[in-house]
Amino acid sequence: VRFAKLFSPLGLRAEGVQRFYRFVVDVASVGSIALDADVGTGDGDVFAALTALFKDVAVAYETHHAACLSCFGGGDGDEDTLPPRPSPVSLGSALADPSLTTTAPDLGLWAALQTHVVDRYAGKWLAQVSERRKWEAWSSQCTDALEAAKSSFFGRKGATGSMLSTLGDMASQVGAAGAAVTGGDASAASGGPDPREVEAVAEEVLHALVRCEEFVRYMSGHLDAGIEMDAAALMAAESADGSTGGQDGVGGTSASTGDSDAADAAATAATTAAATRVAQRQRMGKDLSLRCMGFDFHVRLRQAAQHYAQLECYVLESNVAYATSIDELPPPGAGLTHSCVDDGFFVAQKSAQRALSSCAAQVCAEVMMSVRSSLGEILIDHVRGTGSGSASKCLAARKILLKYGCQAPVKAGAGAGGFGVEPEPTEKPKSLAALGESMSAAVVDGVTGAIPPEVEYADAERRFAEACASLNDADVAADYVTKLKASLEEMTAAAFANDPSDRERVRSCLDDLEEVSQAFRGLLADYVAEFSRGIWSTSGTLAAVVTERVSHASYVLDEEAYRYNETVSDPWASALCDALEEVFLHSPLGIGGDGGSPLTPSVHTALVLSTVETACGRLESILLQKRFNQLGGLQLDREIRKLSSRLASSLSSTPAGIREKLSRLSQMATLVSLESEDEVLEVWDAKVSWRLSASEVRKVLSLRDEFTRERINALGL
Repeated sequence: VRFAKLFSPLGLRAEGVQRFYRFVVDVASVGSIALDADVGTGDGDVFAALTALFKDVAVAYETHHAACLSCFGGGDGDEDTLPPRPSPVSLGSALADPSLTTTAPDLGLWAALQTHVVDRYAGKWLAQVSERRKWEAWSSQCTDALEAAKSSFFGRKGATGSMLSTLGDMASQVGAAGAAVTGGDASAASGGPDPREVEAVAEEVLHALVRCEEFVRYMSGHLDAGIEMDAAALMAAESADGSTGGQDGVGGTSASTGDSDAADAAATAATTAAATRVAQRQRMGKDLSLRCMGFDFHVRLRQAAQHYAQLECYVLESNVAYATSIDELPPPGAGLTHSCVDDGFFVAQKSAQRALSSCAAQVCAEVMMSVRSSLGEILIDHVRGTGSGSASKCLAARKILLKYGCQAPVKAGAGAGGFGVEPEPTEKPKSLAALGESMSAAVVDGVTGAIPPEVEYADAERRFAEACASLNDADVAADYVTKLKASLEEMTAAAFANDPSDRERVRSCLDDLEEVSQAFRGLLADYVAEFSRGIWSTSGTLAAVVTERVSHASYVLDEEAYRYNETVSDPWASALCDALEEVFLHSPLGIGGDGGSPLTPSVHTALVLSTVETACGRLESILLQKRFNQLGGLQLDREIRKLSSRLASSLSSTPAGIREKLSRLSQMATLVSLESEDEVLEVWDAKVSWRLSASEVRKVLSLRDEFTRERINALGL
């Protein structure tokens, strides 16, 4: 390297640059010998050899970049005209590009290493490894399998659902009979590649992809940083030259105004020239980066990225479908949801995180869309299927459990006193097959055709747990989607910290996950509404309180009746609270038992609020048919306050939700307890969010015996 400085003084600058390039290329190509040997024989750690080659290139560039600038400078600064813009030369002639060797020898060094080392050896490595490991063949099989699944599904059900059935059929064979353990061909039975084998290939492709992407980003960063630093130095040098020249031209203490103008003009010209050279270097750097994208190495790298994206999408969608095909309810106390929820989101998170580690925007975007498809089509379709009719199933099973007092009966004859006298623990059927065997055995033993109590109870308990788990699935899945989106957004910000455009591109794909979360929440809302209606239709106590006690209550009271209701018993509020607490605290749906509620807290709260909302609607329709005096209005206000206070403290984890559901009834009670019609204007003008419209307020005021229609209509509401 020390002889490189001799070429420029001898007038052989161009030849010196070329010799310097060849020397650096030879130094950086040492690792290509091991790389060629490993690729050719298939032995050794080819990834380690590739990493060693990239390291040699990076070290060679870092070591000799400064020497290149010191020996050959940044170009001929004394030229009157700038060299022409680099022409799109052939890829193999970067060493001889005169525009680079003349104006930017450091950029020429970067291009020489890319062309004669990286493209020649790393590109060859990608091509040979891809062919030997059959990356393209695996990718094609996975793509064909997914397209066949989509075509089959859309042909059966239309484009509104998912590929659950077809992918489930393909994936369900993966674990059958332990294909991986016994060496059986799972792909032949399932109609598609084994997702476990595909995942191994995908990880191998990802390994190569990550190594190459890290090197590309590293070298591109050095190129950009070098251009910016060299441009700043060139600008400072040109500006300094212009300033010095101006001072020499106006020396002395009696400089004229013309000399001062000439100095300013010289400084401006120098600054303009520097800016022009800076723009040229930046343009050359961008052109060089674009030309590199056409190199064989970058072409092979984009192909590997596409292979990985197709493999990862297949692994993701197949595994989510397989998780739904082996879905099961965990043992009591082990969880409140079906296994597919945790399994499906684990698979989705694993694939998404693996894709983000590639730091390739196109790969990440495709995998994120596959995450959205897997969760928003395959998983939600399964949750919708298992949850269909869950409310009626749960309530029917609940009725049987209540028949036995929520205590498992024992077989007839157990203990000294026969059935139910001395309860002993019994083993519950663990499956439908065990349940059928138990029932058959009961008939064979001479029992009548009736189902034995212990079998009936065990079956009801299982159906009740499955129905509750179906409600929980939608709730937990909605929360999981939100958490997954937040986690992936953080990883995206870290992976693309220096590339805002790629970061926003991937993040825009993650925004679609919000729609998936809303879809799960909409599904949960439908289940809760159906469940609430079922509770009202099957709970005789609730219906009796509203239809009998409230309907028969009078609100035209005298002092004696008002005091009686206050000191002895209210007409219906306590009874309604008792009925609601019986449903949600002291029954199989309750949270007061030793085992807690079979529902998640949010589902339990949503079900309570929905049931209370239904009660409020029914109460409102009955109360609008009543007549009130002021004492009756005060009585209603007292009942609504008691209802709100007790339910908020005993049933709901969100007291504000209970008060919000009772807000219309509370405002009705306030109106019918006023002393006069005009007093409503003071309440109406207050800064209160009224749930009742002006017409509804007038309708409620008309229920008071003392208020006249004329004065109510005259109110300026």
